[in-house]
Amino acid sequence: LKELEVKLNELTSQLPNLPALDTPTNEEGNKIIDNTEYQHNIQHNLTHETILKKLRLIDEEKSILLSGSKFTVYQGLGSQLLHALINFMRSENSRRGYRLFDTPYLVNAHNLYNTGQFHKFQDNLYKLEESNFYLLPTAEVSLINLYQNQILIEEDLPLNLCAYSPCFRAERMAAGQENKGLIRLHQFHKVELVKIVKPENSYQELEKLLADARNILHLLKIPHRVIELCHEELGFTAAKTYDIEV
Repeated sequence: LKELEVKLNELTSQLPNLPALDTPTNEEGNKIIDNTEYQHNIQHNLTHETILKKLRLIDEEKSILLSGSKFTVYQGLGSQLLHALINFMRSENSRRGYRLFDTPYLVNAHNLYNTGQFHKFQDNLYKLEESNFYLLPTAEVSLINLYQNQILIEEDLPLNLCAYSPCFRAERMAAGQENKGLIRLHQFHKVELVKIVKPENSYQELEKLLADARNILHLLKIPHRVIELCHEELGFTAAKTYDIEV
């Protein structure tokens, strides 16, 4: 029986979530849901990589000296901007009803399993030798696992959770021209939003979550569009996914 249970668990853990009924099919492809334009009087068409160098926001040589490629040292205005943005996002999300958390940056393996991260990031996770610890790939793992093995009271829902953390990913496939500058780093910074809700309200709450994420872009007047992903683009645990492309 034990052998069969192990086999059964292995098989069922490979089953992805079922897509929502209105999720675009692979034939339809990704669907543009909304598009927001902000007109800015930009005199020079500079890439973010060029701006980083001109304003000396990061020090690539020192980054490589410390940790090799795909890490970065922020300096001066770069460091100020980084923390200003993190604090701005945290305070803005707190104002919109999210509870703020700071969680450990090391998580046990079962936490990653609970949130489906082993399927999403298994090739990109950093594991500490001779331990059951992994470096956090996203604060989503910590926020959801705060409530593992608990029965939640319906009146307390939805739980709106927010955490800043550095995120660590090996990004083994990432290379090339499109990944220069601050794209696809092994360590990057993220302010994460998570909602724990009643199943029957989940799609309504997803729309609210989308609005909360876009709120930051509206306040900073950053042009962006919202795309709903088709079946083959969905993550392992996702029934519906919106991508916000800046």
